[in-house]
Amino acid sequence: MTKNIYLILLLLLVFSSCKTKRFYEKGTVNIEHETQQININYSRNLPLVNVTIQGKPYVFLLDTGAPTVISTKIYEELNLTPYLKGKVTDSQKNTRKQIATILPEMLIDSVQFQDIGCLVIDFSVKELACLDIAGIVGANQMAKLFWQIDYANNRALVSKNIANMDVDNFDIHIPFKPKLQKTPTIKTSILDKERLFTFDSGSGGSISLVDDKGAIIKDIPAEDKSEIYGINSMGIYGESKATTNYYFTLKNDLHLGNGIFNNVIFNTGKSNLIGNKFLENFIYVLDWKENRILLQQIQDFPKNISNFGFNYRFINNKAEVVLLFTEVNNPLQIGDIILSMNNIDLRNLDDASSCAFFINGIAEEADTLAIEVKRQQEILKYTLTKKEIFL
Repeated sequence: MTKNIYLILLLLLVFSSCKTKRFYEKGTVNIEHETQQININYSRNLPLVNVTIQGKPYVFLLDTGAPTVISTKIYEELNLTPYLKGKVTDSQKNTRKQIATILPEMLIDSVQFQDIGCLVIDFSVKELACLDIAGIVGANQMAKLFWQIDYANNRALVSKNIANMDVDNFDIHIPFKPKLQKTPTIKTSILDKERLFTFDSGSGGSISLVDDKGAIIKDIPAEDKSEIYGINSMGIYGESKATTNYYFTLKNDLHLGNGIFNNVIFNTGKSNLIGNKFLENFIYVLDWKENRILLQQIQDFPKNISNFGFNYRFINNKAEVVLLFTEVNNPLQIGDIILSMNNIDLRNLDDASSCAFFINGIAEEADTLAIEVKRQQEILKYTLTKKEIFL
């Protein structure tokens, strides 16, 4: 219903060790044909792929913003051993100690990867469990092939030679510098300051920009920004803290490589990221040989954000308000427990039903919303009208 204002998952993993370079370079890939298709399920602004490890099927996230990741369960079932140990930092700046290992084999559809370096992490975020995500196909693994990714048609084409792909109509070329884990980073200038962005297909948002001490927002006219308060993003280790952030547009165009983009909606956050709400407007090619990204635009950017002025998460199978557009005349409060929306009962949910509502959404196409909430011991009923921001 309000998925446009909630960044489901942002992943930026950093691993430090003297053996790191060899770790991320490890692995080989075998494909049957010169160009091969991989099926994608683009769900809740995240690209998911089917993976097979030792005959068992899994769902993995296709994530340029992270290295490859497997769960502790997979690690233990395969009797793998540590390759190195170190600290991992997610997009919310949460840091934990993790181990890394070498995965002997993984199939993505019929594309075979062998001896891939991967981190061992158990996901603690409910949204990942709802999507049945067991791991990540990361940048270090993806960099072994050329990728042409098309969210609109739920597919990717891969090849060992970009000459096997038809890229003549990809007129936007963006150079990048890869991190050690092969994650692409892109330099551009915004508001007369050079900034470095992570190209992150593990981010469900559009373009996120760090606003140090409000230096960006203070110079943006009131009609071009909208304040939000609450939790607006998730990392691999959990949610961000409730903070004030903004959605905003810029008078100046956004320049990425030779591409010039207007009507782009940004949001402030903890990391500079280019995410899937931006990328879904394109078919894009990842070329780690020449360190470049090619874009072919397939649709215009949305010119506004349409919502009821709040967002919610399922916490302990209860729908809880976690974010508000502060400038919208909204009677809801952070922490309200939603009992029903448009006569859809949200009481007495279990894991399966709350996940179904998360994946399918609730009343997302409605223009008005009859909502019933519990605030402390009081039951309150409201009727909300969908608002358009940045018209």
